[in-house]
Amino acid sequence: MKDDNFLREMNGRNLWQPMGHPGEAQTNPPRIIKSAEGVRITDIDGHSVVDAVGGLWCVNLGYSNDAVKQAISDQLWQLPYYSGFAGTTNPAAIEAAWAVREFFAPDGMERVFFTSGGSDSVDTALRLSRQYHRLRGEPARTKFLSLKKGYHGTHWGGRA
Repeated sequence: MKDDNFLREMNGRNLWQPMGHPGEAQTNPPRIIKSAEGVRITDIDGHSVVDAVGGLWCVNLGYSNDAVKQAISDQLWQLPYYSGFAGTTNPAAIEAAWAVREFFAPDGMERVFFTSGGSDSVDTALRLSRQYHRLRGEPARTKFLSLKKGYHGTHWGGRA
């Protein structure tokens, strides 16, 4: 990794920040977060604060959780990645789907469809619901309701 001077110099120049104007990042560079532990994040200048949104809601167990790090490490050594396309799957996906389905079984969940994040999940749900109505003979049901100025993701269907 490059040193802190390089990071400060290049901050805002090469990376277009999500949900941001590219020019704004050059005049007001984003805060550089260098480490995290538990619920706290620390920036390049050593300032530490509580991450109240859990890294955009994906680190609910905190940063550097030993059980999570060990599970990731074990999986990386066994099978770092394999696509679920073209009629394949893997043991971790099967076990995770079973656990999610069991947890939500009282709500009537029967199957699980994994995506890469929240925005993908919203778009997938929108597409699946449209397809559901087409299969039921109601192809004209194509409209969705959303909260005005609500955040539903960054992909096409999720933007409000």
